[in-house]
Amino acid sequence: MKSVDLNAINSPQQTKAPRAKAVRPKASDAVKQPTARTSDQVSVSGAAVEVGRLVDRAKGLSDVRQERVDSLKELIDSGQYEVNANDIAAAIIRDEK
Repeated sequence: MKSVDLNAINSPQQTKAPRAKAVRPKASDAVKQPTARTSDQVSVSGAAVEVGRLVDRAKGLSDVRQERVDSLKELIDSGQYEVNANDIAAAIIRDEK
């Protein structure tokens, strides 16, 4: 078996690999940049415009139907509002399903 001198690794006689030369691309190899900037465009269909308009309109609506609230308030104040317990129970069960 051949012996290996590990101390020779850091010796001054150690040969060094030659440095690689920097390679510069040729002008003809360069990627050409566009001369004018283009702008992005979006086209939206008429149906999409209508849906957007309806969504905006719905967002502006109140969750409270004020006319209904006012009419119920009048019935309660006048003592004419009667609640059927069976109707309430049925509505609760229906909502839970």
